[in-house]
Formats: sequence, structure tokens, C-alpha cells
Amino acid sequence: MALTSLLCSFCLEAAEVSFLVEDRGQSIDQTAQINDRMIYVAATGGDPGSDLLFDASRQILYLIEHGDRSYLQIDNQTIDEVAALVDSVSDVVESQQGVISDLLSTFGISNAPDEPVAELRDSGRQLAIGGFSCQLHQAHLKDKLQFEICVSDNQQLQLKQEDYSALKEFLVFSNRMQNKAGKLLTTLGIILPKMDLASTKGLPVGLHSPGQGLKVRVTGIDSAAKPVKHAVPAGYSRSSIPLLSG
Repeated sequence: MALTSLLCSFCLEAAEVSFLVEDRGQSIDQTAQINDRMIYVAATGGDPGSDLLFDASRQILYLIEHGDRSYLQIDNQTIDEVAALVDSVSDVVESQQGVISDLLSTFGISNAPDEPVAELRDSGRQLAIGGFSCQLHQAHLKDKLQFEICVSDNQQLQLKQEDYSALKEFLVFSNRMQNKAGKLLTTLGIILPKMDLASTKGLPVGLHSPGQGLKVRVTGIDSAAKPVKHAVPAGYSRSSIPLLSG
């Protein structure tokens, strides 16, 4: 029995989610591995030198830059500090515009049109993406489609509960970060569309933003992938977030 348990410790399986990103005519194949409540995405944004790592147990997001051997660490305290900073700023002078743009870029957020918030609603339609049945949600603004996502539950995805929960927690964390960063964008007169994925019943397997020319869709899930231990590489230095570094 003890020998069986020891052997099984080397036979643990991870989940790998493959997805295709189409951004203004450019196609990027990416893979996210979920193992031991860690989510790792290599080559985020199509840059081979940049990885993303989310520790669901500690609620920490790491943005790893291999080019300069550095990483950015974002947790809930960091998000709260950004929110407090934004609340304390009523006017943004021209000299601060570049610094704030740097802060936005650290969160992977680009400028969006100065428009009211678009609400996400269930369209009542079902689609099939990557072999998974999903429920289509859409957001319209002034009768114009802003974006749409298609959501599948775990009966369709067949992920281990631990992996499914880790992905849901990543959505909640990302949504909170987006909302807090949205306050900073509002200070600049920019409002991002609201995408409250945390309240949806399931995980998105497809996203389409016509205005941005962006499409993301899951192409497959391997629930029996060989696990790889992911961590911030030894010797990498921690970078400071602009405006929070004192």
C-alpha cells in the first residue's frame, strides 16, 4: 500500500488548456497549465520572454520577464494600494500621464474608448467552441456589440474540482484587478467595459471583441498532462510598480 502511494506520487496529472488568440490578424497559440492550484501561462501577450503565474492558494499574480530576469508581483494588497492612490488623485497633470501609462501597462491594460460601462447579459443562445457546449453572453452599448463571451460549466469541461476552482479564483482576482484599475482609467477619462466573469456560472471558452479585433477560444483541454513545477526562477529580481515605489 505504501509502495503504491509512493508510485502514485510520481503519476499525478495536471490539466492543460490550449487556446488560440487572434489579435488584429495575428494568431497566437498558447497553453495554460493548472497544477497544485498554480496556473502558468507561457508567452503571455505573444511575447516569448514574458510568462504569467497565478498562485491561487496565496492569491498572488506574477508577471515574469525573462529578458531582464525580473518579475512583477501583484496581490490583493497591491490592488488596494492602487485603489487608494487613485482615490487620492483628483487631477492628473500632463507630467504624470506617462507614469500612469506605465502603471496601466504593468497590469496588461491598454487604453479603451471613453464610453459608458457595457453590461454583460445572457443572450439565451448556446454555441459549441472547442468541442464544448457553452452559453453565449453579450454586452451592447447603444445597440452596438462591444464584446461577447461563451461560458461552459464543469460538466462540459470535466476538470478536476481543484483545477476548476483555481481557474474560477483567477477570474475573480482578475475581475477585481480590472475593476480597481478601471478607477485609474476613469481618472484619465477612460472607462473599460465591465466584464463581471466572477458571477457567471462556469468558465469562458470563447471571447470576441469586434471593436478591438480580438478573438480568444479554447481549442482543447488535456486533463492528464504531465505536471511541471512552476515558480519564479531563482535569481530573478522583483520589480516595483510605478507610483507605488515611493
